[in-house]
Amino acid sequence: MGPNLLILHRCYKQLAVQWLNEVLSFVSSSVMLDSLVLRNRLLLVAAKRYIILVSVIPSTLSGQTLFDKRYATATWNCGRKVLETTDGYVAGGYHIAEDLVTLKREISAVLWKTDFNGDTLMTFIFSRGDTAYVNLPSNPQGLNSDESCIDMVKITDSNFVAVSWDQRFATHLYDYDVLLIKFNKDLDTLWTRSISHPNDTSLVAQSLIQTADGGFVVCGKAYSFANANYVGFMLKTDSLGNLLWLHTYNNPGPGQSLYDVKETPSGDLITSGTQIINAWNDDYSPVLFKTNAFGIINIVYNIPQINGFGASISYTNDGNYLCYNTTFPPVSIRKIIKFSEAGILFWSKDFGTYNNGGITSVIPAIGNGYIACGITDIPQVSNDWRGFLVRFDENGDSLWYREFNTPALDLFWDMESTSDGNYIITGETYDNGSLAIESRFWLVKTDSLGLFTGFNDLVGVEPSVILGLPFPNPVSDYFEVSFNIPETQLPDKGRKGVELLLFDQSGKQIATQSITSGTSIARFEMSLYAAGTYLVVFTIDGYNAGSRRVVKN
Repeated sequence: MGPNLLILHRCYKQLAVQWLNEVLSFVSSSVMLDSLVLRNRLLLVAAKRYIILVSVIPSTLSGQTLFDKRYATATWNCGRKVLETTDGYVAGGYHIAEDLVTLKREISAVLWKTDFNGDTLMTFIFSRGDTAYVNLPSNPQGLNSDESCIDMVKITDSNFVAVSWDQRFATHLYDYDVLLIKFNKDLDTLWTRSISHPNDTSLVAQSLIQTADGGFVVCGKAYSFANANYVGFMLKTDSLGNLLWLHTYNNPGPGQSLYDVKETPSGDLITSGTQIINAWNDDYSPVLFKTNAFGIINIVYNIPQINGFGASISYTNDGNYLCYNTTFPPVSIRKIIKFSEAGILFWSKDFGTYNNGGITSVIPAIGNGYIACGITDIPQVSNDWRGFLVRFDENGDSLWYREFNTPALDLFWDMESTSDGNYIITGETYDNGSLAIESRFWLVKTDSLGLFTGFNDLVGVEPSVILGLPFPNPVSDYFEVSFNIPETQLPDKGRKGVELLLFDQSGKQIATQSITSGTSIARFEMSLYAAGTYLVVFTIDGYNAGSRRVVKN
């Protein structure tokens, strides 16, 4: 795939197919394409430790609102990481500014600051143009160097540090450095640090964490233009971003790339990635190992081997770890394993099939269990990508699943639980369809069930959605519930259609009834379910339009 494809507008969506496949392997046959394959690691978020039925009832404890917001600062816009601040949210990613006449483009790292309503307050664009780069004879389109925010963390002093690719012309056209940027909640830059590899080697960052001693660890892949194969790398800095050590990893080879890293309570580092056996034959395998605090390997984990890629790592609620892997396309299987620091494998679960995409972030869910976001499609159907959420319990069993899509392409890249008991997700959406704006930065906030709320406020019509009381209640065999849906144009967001969802006390969605517009009555058979309290939720295109409790005798 030639570099010239990246400067053609009509090729952007086709290229995105390639990027999605490559993002999990973090390898590429084209360096130019590789400069846009962006992916954020998982962010550990402390789980809300309360449960009972409250864990499955949507909440907005501090009056924050749920939303679906889309913004553009250039032709192509993408959010890769999102964090909560004291007065809203900050998301990191990139945008591509393109001249539609000359087709020249520049890729810049971007930070978006919003309030708790998801409305943009400010934007910080970081771009370090390189005159030598622009004037190179091998750069006929006049492309500028690119910076892309890949990951960021909230640090112990309540500020933030982001890691970005930083393309600087040195001895080769594609010489990447690691760029660390420290900033506060108002996007004021506090310091920047650029870390280079000696000689003619690029360091392409993938994941960033802050360690218990206040320093930072970055992992990713490195390559030299004297060697065709990638090697994994990991580096450590002090709290000011000064380099302490840097190691590369390529055992057994011939190639390797690292995808994510987590620190253990003892200060060791668990790292995941992909072993590149033979890229020409699509021959890969996941790799998972542990090093000491200085990056020296002390355990290589024995995990289920697949022809596929190793990806994100997440902490579990009981002090262990999750690791996400996926088999190689064209029809791939999402896999999550749970393992201990000592290497004990507790379980391995599959989460559906797809052509392109995969799970991109896993965090502890509100209450218990875990929730993941990602990108999916319909196997054998092109150009129908969707953002998704999947909730699963401590044993890896699925509780519920949501898809978010417009007629075009929609991608979720990262998520975090919020202080008011909901979820914030970032990504990109291709819902505009114009030449001036190909994709938009996407910021979504849902309730604890993965639903939007405020349907009545959204449509602004009377009568409001009415959800009656279940009868009989308590119930033995069945109950009926009445409802009314306004005759209006429904929003084209979230999971399509009008549905009644039934949840048990664990938060598992156990029944779904699709409903046609207009006043109606739905009936749920309950004879096969155990005694207990259940929740009925009325949804319209993914918007939570009301809920009722039902007691089963």
